[in-house]
Amino acid sequence: MKKPDNTFEEHPFESSYIVAKPSASVAADKMNVIYIGVPNPITVSVPGVPDEKVRAIPSGFTLTPDSKLGKGHFIAEAKGQPGPGKVVVSAEFNGKPMQMGEFAFRLKRIPDPVAKIGGKKDGNIPKSALAAQQGIIPTMEGFDFDLYPRVISFKMSRYGKGRDPIEKSKAGGGSLSGDMKSIIDQSRPGDKILFEYIKVSMPDGTTRTVNSIPLTVQ
Repeated sequence: MKKPDNTFEEHPFESSYIVAKPSASVAADKMNVIYIGVPNPITVSVPGVPDEKVRAIPSGFTLTPDSKLGKGHFIAEAKGQPGPGKVVVSAEFNGKPMQMGEFAFRLKRIPDPVAKIGGKKDGNIPKSALAAQQGIIPTMEGFDFDLYPRVISFKMSRYGKGRDPIEKSKAGGGSLSGDMKSIIDQSRPGDKILFEYIKVSMPDGTTRTVNSIPLTVQ
């Protein structure tokens, strides 16, 4: 440092830094999987490089910029069958593109929902609790996406000791029909109520038959 009298004052110091090869990062924000038929959020970044100088080229699915979250965020959408997919990332350095890496993904089918009524998929249920239910609700147990499958048809049966079996089918939704509610109202402790052949419309456009719901009236 130069002092007022034109002499110099020295202050010794040491410093260090690491030189590393540029790298890229691609992450599925929900998990390292692309689910078919639904929007999957993905983040793409190259440390030290502005997002506008980063390019991501997908294979097996499409990438669309996420207008809500801004640069570096995308929505991945896959169609067709499960299989492999990938994203190739490049970045511009001094006006020249450089490939930063290739990132593999698994394209998977959305798992089946679990059908429930009154929050139960089997077991015992008080008659009053069952009678208060409006219908069957399919739930995506342990799944990170907010998806809402819809029941399109099902069958309800009642079996009781010394009583003839009664069966009723319903199309057009998961709500209980008036006849079904009457059967539940007339049930006795120990009667078996079975909901089966439950067909569900999925967000990916498929129709699936899911689990039956065997219940015993208390």
